[in-house]
Amino acid sequence: MINDTKKYSSGMRNFIDASRDLEKRVEGCSSEGHVQPNTSKNICEYCFQHLIYSTPITARILKCRPNSKSLHNLTIREIVEFSQKEVSGQMEWDFINGAEELANPLKD
Repeated sequence: MINDTKKYSSGMRNFIDASRDLEKRVEGCSSEGHVQPNTSKNICEYCFQHLIYSTPITARILKCRPNSKSLHNLTIREIVEFSQKEVSGQMEWDFINGAEELANPLKD
């Protein structure tokens, strides 16, 4: 984590501070449950994480796998690992978007 933020622009300092705050929010929602779940948007409006993550790319792989020579040799373990990476990427985007939202609360 960045300790000395003085050398950064004010916008970057805001983003770093927002990231620190968001880490605490995500931790809290992960351990205690989502604070402000919005089921219609599938997002927690407190920690900015999805309530339920989907894996559309993995679903396409599974759908095409029986008919594709290149995908046919994928093991279940490889598909599960890919699915976990797909969700992990979505969580990272959620975090970046959430930190940006906290850093720029007046942004439309």
